[in-house]
Amino acid sequence: MSEQTLSHLPARMAGNHLTLVFVALFGVVSVGGPLFYLMQPLYIDEGLYLMIGSKITEGALLYQDVIDHKPPGIFYLAAAASQLFGTPHLVLRLLTYAVTSLTGALVYWIGRTLRGRLAGMVASLIFLTGMYLPHFQGYYFLTEQYAIFCTVLAAALFM
Repeated sequence: MSEQTLSHLPARMAGNHLTLVFVALFGVVSVGGPLFYLMQPLYIDEGLYLMIGSKITEGALLYQDVIDHKPPGIFYLAAAASQLFGTPHLVLRLLTYAVTSLTGALVYWIGRTLRGRLAGMVASLIFLTGMYLPHFQGYYFLTEQYAIFCTVLAAALFM
């Protein structure tokens, strides 16, 4: 090995350790946090989405026979889960956790692109931690997590 290659070795090792710590923290926050809340009782909005989804599967027309002010995707997602799974709210929560984790990965990519790797790591961990704080209710099957994903995806595609 040349002297130049050896001089960069400690920096590369530190970068690899930082990456391992980030991946571990990302996994703990994006998987451990939501699983802590997975078995919480059904939240009122989740119940409403599932009830409307169930009515849609019975032939009801959205915004005519059943009404809520949310976009239609949430109800059709609930309808599909109601037809496919015995406990649709748990499956929908798991799907929401996956979408939130994907959003966290996009936040990392945007942060890395704009300010560097460390900024992307910090931004994504702050985002994920914030999403699972009780006041933000990121652990329920709600529309906000999907709206945030679409917004962050749009920002990423804009870059």
